[in-house]
Amino acid sequence: MFTRKNVYIYRSSNMPDEGWLHSCFHCYAITSHLLRIKKKITFNAIYNVEVYVCLHCRKKLSENDDLYATFYKRCKMYMKRNIQFY
Repeated sequence: MFTRKNVYIYRSSNMPDEGWLHSCFHCYAITSHLLRIKKKITFNAIYNVEVYVCLHCRKKLSENDDLYATFYKRCKMYMKRNIQFY
């Protein structure tokens, strides 16, 4: 049986870590909107990696493939440095 775990990526801000509002990873605006960027399955867990992205940035990322590719690379670098399962 797999354990499901959610991993959240966001920018540092003055918001509490346990809350549901965090800074957009792209522009630092406070948001509650999430964008799933990765699903990782290990031998005992399923990890859903979600990034806080405001609606404005989400629209920009969906309209511009180059911008999304750059954003995704930044997310991957963050995951490699900060998330142990990666």
